[in-house]
Amino acid sequence: MSHNLVGAGDMYVHNTLVTLWKILMRHIHRIGYVAATLILLQIFPSQMAFRPLGNEVARGQTIEQRRKEAIRLNNLGVEQLEKSEYQEALKTFEQALAITKQIGDKATEGTILNNIGSVYDSLKQYPKALDYYQQALAITKQIGDKRGEGTILNNIGKVYHSLVQYPKALDYYQQALAITKQVGDKATENENRARYSL
Repeated sequence: MSHNLVGAGDMYVHNTLVTLWKILMRHIHRIGYVAATLILLQIFPSQMAFRPLGNEVARGQTIEQRRKEAIRLNNLGVEQLEKSEYQEALKTFEQALAITKQIGDKATEGTILNNIGSVYDSLKQYPKALDYYQQALAITKQIGDKRGEGTILNNIGKVYHSLVQYPKALDYYQQALAITKQVGDKATENENRARYSL
């Protein structure tokens, strides 16, 4: 029986490449894919020529193709959620979430976590909904997505409203309203104002 063994030095280089790639992917919107690849080529020229940086490359897919697949799955999950196909939606969102984590796409990861929270909210599994909403909220704050932050704060407010915890619901609605004013989202601002009449 033949085994492909990787030496400790090779594993270190591979792990370093993967770590560097993940760091670069967090800043991809600033530097671009070409610049990120060039940076890694400068540091590890021979290793970059022969080693894939993750499963997406090994399967012949680029990170952008994987990102598009995650978005496609997310959109399918939204359709399933809208049809009340909750278990199917959860499976689809989980597939999309795995891809976003693999490629380091925080913005899409936050969106999908929010959508998973919406599934659990629809199922009246409020603790799970809050858990996913809180994870999504942390990501939106981390990446500075104010509009997403406002949406998620509003969703958390809805959960507390459903739990008849009106003071908490009002607190989250007020936070959401402040953000929607800040980003100039009039439609959501008016919706949040209406919630004050709990």
